[in-house]
Amino acid sequence: MKLHNGTIPNGLDANGWPQGIILSGPYLSDPQRIAVGYALEQALNGRVEPDLEATIAEIDAVTGR
Repeated sequence: MKLHNGTIPNGLDANGWPQGIILSGPYLSDPQRIAVGYALEQALNGRVEPDLEATIAEIDAVTGR
């Protein structure tokens, strides 16, 4: 059986690295996985807004711009 995967955000770990939850299901299970993923995402409130300014500053520091 071929499984299809999807991920949802689950906040950051103790080191500040993003975490996620992987949902797997059989072929044509997308509606169920989307429903479960949406419910988990709402319950866990795990999405962390990226800090765009810090990311740009880090890129500039690495590239010397």
